[in-house]
Amino acid sequence: MRTFIRKLLPAVALIFGMVAMCLASPVLYVPDDELVKEPIIVVARWIKSPVERHDLVEEGTLKIWESHTKFEIIRVIKGDVKPGVHPLMAIGFLRWLPDGTGLNGGVTMPALGEVENITEPSIWFLNRWPSWDKKDKTIYLTVGCYRSIQHCRWNRTSLRSPRRIRQKTSSNS
Repeated sequence: MRTFIRKLLPAVALIFGMVAMCLASPVLYVPDDELVKEPIIVVARWIKSPVERHDLVEEGTLKIWESHTKFEIIRVIKGDVKPGVHPLMAIGFLRWLPDGTGLNGGVTMPALGEVENITEPSIWFLNRWPSWDKKDKTIYLTVGCYRSIQHCRWNRTSLRSPRRIRQKTSSNS
């Protein structure tokens, strides 16, 4: 019996550790009907521009996780922005690998995005935010969730406002 318990103990400790990590850093999930409320929706791609970390760290504690890079807007679906290369700020725990794969929104519990490679054209749901750094006067196009970058084959009906969808559904009944 003691041998069985000794063998079982590491597995039980691993399970409890995994549960604790999941509870410690929940991943932000934004549903489709919330994504479409973003003020800017574009077809864009990351151009493998260097990603520069610009975190706020106070007394050895990470307060704000922020990265700056550049991306290319190919087509504007909604919002006041023009096609071309623009500065981009990724906030929260959003990150990806240097080749554009591995879009991820978690820290201890990774949440992979639906897009395999963000260097390929995808639908980006964006907002505009300043940096935490008061010296930086740029108002960045900002992506803040792993679900804010979706496949171009995303359901076009979802891009309509919730009110228009409800009106269309009620008029069909």
